[in-house]
Amino acid sequence: KVVMCSFNRQVKTDPETWDLWMSVMHRVKDSFLWLLRFEDAAERNMLRMAEVAGISRDRIVFTDLVPHSHELAVKASCQLFLDSLVYNAHGTAADSIWTSVPVVTLPGRTIASRVAGSLLLHPQRPHRELVARDPADFENLSVALGMKATHMDASWRNIVSMLNPGEIEGRHGIFDTATWETDFFRAICLSVELSSMSLTNSFNLIVKAR
Repeated sequence: KVVMCSFNRQVKTDPETWDLWMSVMHRVKDSFLWLLRFEDAAERNMLRMAEVAGISRDRIVFTDLVPHSHELAVKASCQLFLDSLVYNAHGTAADSIWTSVPVVTLPGRTIASRVAGSLLLHPQRPHRELVARDPADFENLSVALGMKATHMDASWRNIVSMLNPGEIEGRHGIFDTATWETDFFRAICLSVELSSMSLTNSFNLIVKAR
């Protein structure tokens, strides 16, 4: 059995995201999807749409929010976090990385859709293998990791150990607030400088940690 989760608020779950999740569950037969309970109407609709997609409602599990003191321990019991596309996980993605739960994400073109990718691509310890290139790649990555998690495959365990802050000297870069503050300030300065060049193409700005 493998427990996949998304602890985002339900309003972040757009139809394309839901369809991708259902496709992943079709291919990972022993998987369950763990979601948080917010609105009764949304929960009913999600269970109905799962059945429309051919997924038994028994494989979709909703639970209430837990006290913050227990939150990280609860999240650590998952094997895979499936991100939402239009509006990424933010704090919940950071929580998952902290608890060594792999997060699969697909960066979009807006800030809200690029947060999880930014966390995973931190220069100090990038996890490019978790950042999809397109929806098909998101599905394939999720399926591959779900299969590996089911059998506790060595490569899945390696990804988990690399996410563990304890495996990195000091702390993972995204949890090193002082360094992040310095790097973020440098990124803002570079952005201002580049904006004066009247560039016509979009680009990604990656500031390497000093």
